[in-house]
Amino acid sequence: MRRRVFLGTVGSAIVAGCSSDSTDGSTETSTDSTTDGTETSVTTSNPDPEPSGEPAFEQAWELDRGPEEREQLVVGSDVVLWETGDPMTVCNDLVSGAERWTREKFYNDKLYPTADRIYGLPSGEDVVEALDPQSGEAQWTVPLSDVIGEGAVEGARASGLAIPVPGGVAVSANGLEESGSAILDGESGEILARIRQGGQRRQLSNPAQDGGQLFTSSGRPLFFAYDLEAYEVQWSIDRDSFTTGSPGKDGFAVGPDRVFTPAQTVNNYGRSAVPARAYDRTDGSVEWEVEASDQLTAPYGYADGTLVFVGRESVGVDPGTGEIQWTYSHDSRPVDHPVITDHGVIVLEQGGPMVALDPQSGDEVSSVDLLGEFVDGTDSHVFVGGAATETGYVCYRH
Repeated sequence: MRRRVFLGTVGSAIVAGCSSDSTDGSTETSTDSTTDGTETSVTTSNPDPEPSGEPAFEQAWELDRGPEEREQLVVGSDVVLWETGDPMTVCNDLVSGAERWTREKFYNDKLYPTADRIYGLPSGEDVVEALDPQSGEAQWTVPLSDVIGEGAVEGARASGLAIPVPGGVAVSANGLEESGSAILDGESGEILARIRQGGQRRQLSNPAQDGGQLFTSSGRPLFFAYDLEAYEVQWSIDRDSFTTGSPGKDGFAVGPDRVFTPAQTVNNYGRSAVPARAYDRTDGSVEWEVEASDQLTAPYGYADGTLVFVGRESVGVDPGTGEIQWTYSHDSRPVDHPVITDHGVIVLEQGGPMVALDPQSGDEVSSVDLLGEFVDGTDSHVFVGGAATETGYVCYRH
């Protein structure tokens, strides 16, 4: 099972039931038929009228899926996008569990939801498209050869990735002979700019964006910051040695003033370890670096003024100095990447439980006994799934 931080095959589409209007803490279960005649049960619980005030996990809804049924999925700010092996993509409302729409396409995890658009790269079609989040209807489609631009072989197989940016989407495409990246307008799909540095096309890898800046790896230079308003590279870190360090598979962590890369204890070329670093967002200068350790190579993110690394031991790091502020020892290693938001750091441990940590203090603020294989979520909801869960897929408010 795969899941993006931004997950198989099944034989039927998912149909979820709507939540009831009751607010007395009751639950409601609805059963609907799927496209192949089987039934899917959705149970929705309703919150108490007055929250207790203490942060806690509260089950919102669940989908009763058998352990043999596997899906890939993407969790957005208000949707859960399921991909089955029919091929079929199903969109459910994250809050209620109600089905919004289905689409007979497969995206192989390359779906990028926002409040206004869901961007996707459908498998085998060599295009990027924008879907209406409410209906699933395509609003526009652009060939990846247009993204690459001059020199692209029309109709040649291409692969790519995307990341939503303010007002649109940044798309990177690898063609048969050429590669390239571009910024597309979210409303029309118009290409607003192609990402270049010194006249050369640049690729996107492990991208992150915040506050009008796009941060991405790109081979040479190692990584750079791109101004999404001026459409130009602001600064870059050159690959003058193989020990410079890079964001790796976990990408960048971005704070208000700094962008961070994790430590590397061993690199692919057998060179010396690479420290964790903080770079000034305005010019790319190194503000601090901390000697590599296993703690600082774990999956990480920026939350509520703290740089958080989550492994067998989770640590909170002062983003201004690189000093460790707190340490939390888990009973077992996390089974998946954590959900890191300003509202809490959600960690699903092997064999349970799922815990929520305060990002500023590292204190455990809530937990629930739960087995699962993956976790993803937002500031308000966390989604747990896998064959180990009793019902298959469970959504919690937190």
